[in-house]
Amino acid sequence: MNQLTGPWREYEGNLLRLKIALLSRLKLATLQSAEVTKRGLVKHLQKQDLGWKKLNDKYREWKRKKGLSTATLISTSQMMQSITTQEAPDKMSAFVGVLRTGKRKDGEKPVLIAAIHEYGSSARHIDARPLFRPTLKEVKPEIAKRYRIALKEVTNHVGRNIG
Repeated sequence: MNQLTGPWREYEGNLLRLKIALLSRLKLATLQSAEVTKRGLVKHLQKQDLGWKKLNDKYREWKRKKGLSTATLISTSQMMQSITTQEAPDKMSAFVGVLRTGKRKDGEKPVLIAAIHEYGSSARHIDARPLFRPTLKEVKPEIAKRYRIALKEVTNHVGRNIG
């Protein structure tokens, strides 16, 4: 029987280092991508730049009289403050959005309010004012770029350090 010869232990060690470096860099890219997405969501809420249908005059006046912001999707800053990121236990994925467990002072869940505004509600006469879908579409190229850079950095580093 023939036996393979060569520096297999060295190759095995190189592969293990590649795996560790790649996982580490991809985890970092994931966390950075989650933060980029969160910043994009908050930016669009602040700038009101997604072309949402204006609030009707009656509702805008009601908000003004109550001392609330007359901006679309903002009555108080609570919606913006509800947007969060959480890394998954495996650290290879992350959540960006409004947690189901959050509650406003009035007991309403921001996640339900976000969903109603994202898709609209004919029963409540609320037009769709999507925030999450256009923001994800906007940041998708930057996220893909972060992963490409991570892969390139790891493969270039390993290429320089292997035999």
